[in-house]
Amino acid sequence: MKQEVTHERGVNAILMKSWLEQNHQSEFETICGKLSEAARDMLTSPATNQWYPVELMKEIYAAVFEVLSPDNPRILADYGYFAAERSASGLLKYLMRFIDM
Repeated sequence: MKQEVTHERGVNAILMKSWLEQNHQSEFETICGKLSEAARDMLTSPATNQWYPVELMKEIYAAVFEVLSPDNPRILADYGYFAAERSASGLLKYLMRFIDM
């Protein structure tokens, strides 16, 4: 039987919040305004060890793309690079420098 992912840890929301604050601070409130209350709470006050419904992160990705993609259609790829850089370590982090998306 195929298992479906229904929840993910708050570390992803922490990475997204950090990326937005470092790179898109002026759009942060606009993005938050497009989110449901639950998704906004997850983004503004994420807890590392908390498990969140995966739909909330999808909602955040959609809002980020809606607000930021007119200037950069690859905005989520930019976030992916940021998240990978912060999450990886050792040899994997070194090897990621050679990956081109």
